[in-house]
Amino acid sequence: MRFERPVAQNTEQLTAEQVDDIIKEAHRTGLPSIALAQALQFEAKGKLRQKDVIGEWVPEEEPGPSGIRHNGEKWIHGVLWSEVSRGTLRHNSSFDNAEIIIDLNECPRVLAQLEYQKAHGANRKSDAPLIVHETTGRPYIAHQFRYHWRQIADAVGISKKVRMGNR
Repeated sequence: MRFERPVAQNTEQLTAEQVDDIIKEAHRTGLPSIALAQALQFEAKGKLRQKDVIGEWVPEEEPGPSGIRHNGEKWIHGVLWSEVSRGTLRHNSSFDNAEIIIDLNECPRVLAQLEYQKAHGANRKSDAPLIVHETTGRPYIAHQFRYHWRQIADAVGISKKVRMGNR
């Protein structure tokens, strides 16, 4: 049997101006974690999938190390503070575990958001996730993150055909 692949509904890429609008609106609405996630995924130029940026919650039985557990699940794949050092992000891909290296000195939006996080008391312990929900203090659940991102995107007039990142 052969099935036709569905046509992707999210077909347009974000522009730099739209990214800046999302970052501003995320801060205005008290969600600076979304500002950082947006900056990181945009300026990584397709190297990081959303799963790499925000991580994912999986059943505790699934393979993969994690020090973050909640309600019978563990958080894996997301960027940790320990992976950011001396202007470089080193993260193993959720897709194939290959090391992704990003020179953050070429990512001014990311550097600005990291400085904001540091100045506003982000938990920067080495095993702490870079992106956490402001209300719970835990990493986002994927649908929760997408919901908040879309609300912000709608507020700044971004078409539903536009997706958050390059992957």
